Amino acid sequence: MNAKELSRFNGKNGQKSYVALNGYVYDVSGLKQWNGGKHYKGMVAGTDVTPYISKSPHGADIVNEEELKPIATYEQK
Repeated sequence: MNAKELSRFNGKNGQKSYVALNGYVYDVSGLKQWNGGKHYKGMVAGTDVTPYISKSPHGADIVNEEELKPIATYEQK
């Protein structure tokens, strides 16, 4: 999945909420923390959140804690 494709899944207007992290795409639609496609500190669904995760309180380990499985690979440019 590339950035343009990912941007369609922004959690708005009934769309699912997908985020890219470390080269993979995850569906975060079911997480209350991503309600409406928005998360802490301005992170939004439909984007690559990798640059922000290192500054977050939980880091990338949240993927394992929430038992999220990648749904696609992310093509970074």
